Amino acid sequence: MTNFLATAKEFSYSSENGTPEVGNYKPLNELLIDGLNVTIDISGDADKIGAIQNKPAVAPGTATGLYVMNTFARYLGALNYADSGNTVAKIIYKGTGYTWEQTATNTYLKGSNWRTAQGDTTLVSVITADVANLEADDTLTMTLVDANNHSVDVKFALKTE
Repeated sequence: MTNFLATAKEFSYSSENGTPEVGNYKPLNELLIDGLNVTIDISGDADKIGAIQNKPAVAPGTATGLYVMNTFARYLGALNYADSGNTVAKIIYKGTGYTWEQTATNTYLKGSNWRTAQGDTTLVSVITADVANLEADDTLTMTLVDANNHSVDVKFALKTE
């Protein structure tokens, strides 16, 4: 499963709808993967983050958190999309398991399909505050579990300098 972390970062959402991967997030292929460590390096992204902050709907001081959160949510989605869910069967965060589920209408919510067994809580909704408040040297740890119940603990970090 360790090698799959790098495979997932190569997933391109543009392959789904034909549009380039540009937006309020870092392209997944720019994430840093080292074994079981995934790092979002935003040290060179001041212009992109500044452009987000200048949008009228963005509250002052929240652009960096939005940028990191959007990047993180897209990577979580890629953990399923990269191989149609054949590698990661479940993600455990803070003791709760999340599995990939479509909505009742059989559609996907980009990156928000990791849900509890009851289907009422998404992983992204639970980690939003944690990710938005990540600072340099902070990490979030999630356990990725495959279909054979093998698991690995993956640490997610933010690099700002």
